[in-house]
Amino acid sequence: MESARSPGTTVPRLRTQASEAASEVAFALLDGLWSSPIAVGIFDRALRFVQVNEALAAINGLPPERHVGIRLGDLPRADEHAEPIARIEARLRDVFSTGRAATLEVRSPGAEGGFTDWRCAYYPVLTAGGDVRAVCAVVADVTEERDRQAGLERARREAERGAARVALLQDVTAALSAARTVPDVGRVVAERVGLALGASAASIRRVDADRASLVTLAESGAPADSVPVRGPMPIDAALPVGDAARRNEAIWLPSLEDVAARYPELAGRLAGTAHRAFAAVPLDAGGKVIAVLGLLYDAPQTFDLEERALVLALADQSAQALDRALLFEEAQRLMEEATRLYDSERRLREEAERARGLLDAIFENAPIGIGFFDRDARFVRVNPRLAEMNGVPVEAHPGRTIPELLPGIPLDSATAGMRQVIDTGRPLLDVELAGETPAAPGKTRHWLESWYPVRAGGEVLGVGALVREVTAERASEEFQRNVLGIVGHDLRNPLAAVVASAQLLRRVAGGGDVSRLTDRILANAGRMDRIIAVLVDYARVRGGQRVPIRRRTCELGGICRTVAEECEASHAGREVVLRGEGDATGQWDPDRIGQVIANLLSNALDYSPPATPVEVVWRATPGEALVEVANEGPPIPAEILPRLFEPFRRAERGRSSRREGLGLGLFIAQSIATAHGGRIEVRSAPGERTVFVLRLPM
Repeated sequence: MESARSPGTTVPRLRTQASEAASEVAFALLDGLWSSPIAVGIFDRALRFVQVNEALAAINGLPPERHVGIRLGDLPRADEHAEPIARIEARLRDVFSTGRAATLEVRSPGAEGGFTDWRCAYYPVLTAGGDVRAVCAVVADVTEERDRQAGLERARREAERGAARVALLQDVTAALSAARTVPDVGRVVAERVGLALGASAASIRRVDADRASLVTLAESGAPADSVPVRGPMPIDAALPVGDAARRNEAIWLPSLEDVAARYPELAGRLAGTAHRAFAAVPLDAGGKVIAVLGLLYDAPQTFDLEERALVLALADQSAQALDRALLFEEAQRLMEEATRLYDSERRLREEAERARGLLDAIFENAPIGIGFFDRDARFVRVNPRLAEMNGVPVEAHPGRTIPELLPGIPLDSATAGMRQVIDTGRPLLDVELAGETPAAPGKTRHWLESWYPVRAGGEVLGVGALVREVTAERASEEFQRNVLGIVGHDLRNPLAAVVASAQLLRRVAGGGDVSRLTDRILANAGRMDRIIAVLVDYARVRGGQRVPIRRRTCELGGICRTVAEECEASHAGREVVLRGEGDATGQWDPDRIGQVIANLLSNALDYSPPATPVEVVWRATPGEALVEVANEGPPIPAEILPRLFEPFRRAERGRSSRREGLGLGLFIAQSIATAHGGRIEVRSAPGERTVFVLRLPM
């Protein structure tokens, strides 16, 4: 070895019998590398440093001249880097043993906390005879590269988590909206809400009438606080659910240590179980706690702001649903009582004054609108709440019809509905009406009305009405649709950034594992973009708009062929049979029509046996063009067929693939067909093929 001639730099030189000119070129290249910011060092066969450049010396925290003759274990703070040093020395021995270059990635503790990632390359330095004389090590700091990759992965996981939470919120909201009775709401809250929040056990306890006890409505999993749940629980019990009910505030217990600090008795009950965290959330309706949701988890929780916000949002929806069910339950009880009293007034005249007084009390204090109509659909009596809704004094109602008193409401259906109740003697429940009243001129309001026959001695004297305003609920539903539309649009900007970053990373990386990672990111980003497009279309349709289309002259057969090729490519081993008749050319949006056919064809491939073909037939008639997609899969259950095109519906039959969607495909497909003035029909019965038919006007 001899030093290089670069000023101020000492570089080891391993002379061979190669020509002097070639050696000079090699040494010049080594001089340049040695002087660069790249960390370089040379080891002998005893794994001792022969020499290092300034860059590697700075990393090791030791001047270059003090490296000569020492091993990695002799460096400052070597005891803190024992594991990476052991791996490096093992790799050096491999290079000396095999004579082949090798690479290694290690992580070491940082000087100020955290970790530093290093990529090390080891090259053998050979003698003229081909023996390994030394090993040259080149070390690069790749911490920032790892951090960028980790950031992209976190962004992907966060996007997936957000989409999953939107789907969970939609599912819970739909289930709560469908629940009418108090027990139904209790079951949905315990099962669906607990599942949506990732709890291993959940319970909902209702505050009883005297506000002294909590009574179990429903539970799922193990008892949510490991106390007896049969019978009432004192509201002043030293338990999270009791505190949540009394204080009207959520109790968050992220770990068993937190449970033990506040509720030692409860911690003792939980010690022998798998449960490790607890939360108790009050269900507040109008500033009054009506129930408490208990959640138990099998792992410690962070309960950060985002998680708490989700829990509180679902608790608020649950409270609204339970309050609605309680009001409906009370309204039914009040109406049944009012009807009984009204009937008793005719049969028991001696008790008329007492019955009227009781009826007056019900009318005056009922939290919903109550009214009575005679057989000519004229007001007989209304309570103050209904008069307040109408914006007309109580005394102005008797003897007048609804159109006379409230001309801002189109009530042909209401008049016909009341006549139906009088004629059949059967009630009509939850009839929705909308319009303007003097109480709020210029504002469209919504009501749910239930009409009951009022009888005396078997004769229907008139109609009783229960009226509940649902304007706020409809506004909430509209808000939800708007939020879904906003989510669909606003996700695209960060998604575009993810795609651009992944494409740039792929160009920079140039292949290998990074390229495969970026391909996976881009593929998943494409899937997210398609999901967002479906959500945006769903938000448009639910908001009363049509799916936008751009008509131009196109040929249906060509669209079918293109879609079939794409579907065959994505369903390996499956066969699509194409047949066409006539000139099926029309003014349609080819991209949207292709979207419809792709949805129908993908469904047919997913729900049919792998060994069977799927047939696509198009044909033209004088008035319309048709596309039929037929498969030999199991029939769609008869009870599902009428609701097949509703959003978030899936046919409950076996899939031949593992693909799962949002349950919006057929809903969007039908909306696209409707926007073209067409429709989609389906035929499915035992022993026959399942056939979807797209009809489009020419």
